[in-house]
Amino acid sequence: QKAIRCGLTVQQSNCYDDYWQILTEVLSRTHKSRPVHSLVEIQRLSTHFPDHIKLLGCFDAQKMVAGVVVFDTG
Repeated sequence: QKAIRCGLTVQQSNCYDDYWQILTEVLSRTHKSRPVHSLVEIQRLSTHFPDHIKLLGCFDAQKMVAGVVVFDTG
């Protein structure tokens, strides 16, 4: 609710470049680690399995500020 009041929106996206930059920065700063997959790998996987791998982005206007990659195995 707070995100909605602040004008943020969540929608499916293909902006893996933007998300991977955010993810890499957060993992490095918070956990001193890196993503398991490279950007190229996740783009390839999402192309091969579009019904099972989705990126949900949180946007402030047109800028992605957060996101999550969902792996649907069910």
